[in-house]
Amino acid sequence: MAIEFRQIPALAGQRTSLPLGLTPVAWPVLTAFLAGSVGLALAFAATAGYARKETVTGFLAPASGALRVVPVRAGTLASVMVANGDRVAAGDALFVLDTRHALEDGSTLDAALRRSLAQQAEFLAEQIAAEEARSASEVERVAARITGLEAELVALSEQRRLQVERAAVTGERLKALSDLRAKGYVSEAEYRAREEAWLSQRQNLAVLDQQITATKAEIAQTRVQRAQLPAETADRLARLRSSLADLRQREAEVAAQGAQVIRAPAAGRVTALQAAPGQRVDPQKPVLTLVPEAAALQAELFVPSRAIGFVDTGQRVRLMYDAFPFQRFGAYGGVVADVSETVLAPDEIIGPVRAQEPVYRVAVTLDRATVDAFGRQVPLQADMTVTADIVLEERSLLEWLLEPLMSARGRM
Repeated sequence: MAIEFRQIPALAGQRTSLPLGLTPVAWPVLTAFLAGSVGLALAFAATAGYARKETVTGFLAPASGALRVVPVRAGTLASVMVANGDRVAAGDALFVLDTRHALEDGSTLDAALRRSLAQQAEFLAEQIAAEEARSASEVERVAARITGLEAELVALSEQRRLQVERAAVTGERLKALSDLRAKGYVSEAEYRAREEAWLSQRQNLAVLDQQITATKAEIAQTRVQRAQLPAETADRLARLRSSLADLRQREAEVAAQGAQVIRAPAAGRVTALQAAPGQRVDPQKPVLTLVPEAAALQAELFVPSRAIGFVDTGQRVRLMYDAFPFQRFGAYGGVVADVSETVLAPDEIIGPVRAQEPVYRVAVTLDRATVDAFGRQVPLQADMTVTADIVLEERSLLEWLLEPLMSARGRM
């Protein structure tokens, strides 16, 4: 069956309508609005900047350097003579350090050491006195020996004189007997007896000469010994007295270790006093810091090695002091003044901050050395810790958005 389409008279005069709320004029306006929005977004992305920053930590320190006073050994603070802000001169007493260690019997190690050293010193003093007495006795003995030898030499010389006379008399008699023997008045046996007597006298004379020579040699040797005695005694006494002096010095050191007065190595203002009487201290941690008078402060920041390549002198730094929370007191500015060329290991950092990785030291000149707090300007102090934002790189948002595409293109 065929279907016939016929126009309904009631609808013959109507036109097909556009979507609700739109008119032919609204389409160009919408297109222009969208194009303008995109243009504004692109313009904003091209002009608005985005900074890549590195947040680091550090502390304030005098630009000319600060003196951190540390105890020479672990101990207890017996008293503290200064307070933060005090000005001291070189040599002024800062605090008294007590390094005595208690033993099980209630005494102290220092007292035990002093007793031991005193006993050793007493023993050495006795040795010195004994050496002096022995030396005097030895001098007397040697002098007496020389006197005895000289007397013995005199006696031997007299014996020799007499022996020479006896030998001469015996020789003359032997000569007379020789003449009588030739004439037959003396028997051969009597002559031989006289000859043996003369030879015996000559032998006795030779023995006396040997004794005299030996006695003279012994006298000379004993005199040399007597001459050497003072030097030998002085050398032994010098060694003993040197050992005694070392013991006395050790006694003084032990006594000084018991209660040691730590003095200021240079003039300055006391800051960062971190201990009180009765507190244990050790050489790893400074008790206080001395800041030179009129020394300008700077921030010493520690930048990780991964970011140091983007840090250079002249860069701006945003500083936030931990003692003055920036949410309430705001942030302050500074300029990078110096970048170290050597890396520091975490254990090489000396100061109130610690690092977890190798870092570089960056010195920052402060825009101002005060903080606006409580209606007044509060001066900053050395060793105050600080958190800082260092701007490493600035780009527009468009450059950041297009960076992946540019990187991909560079790799093609």
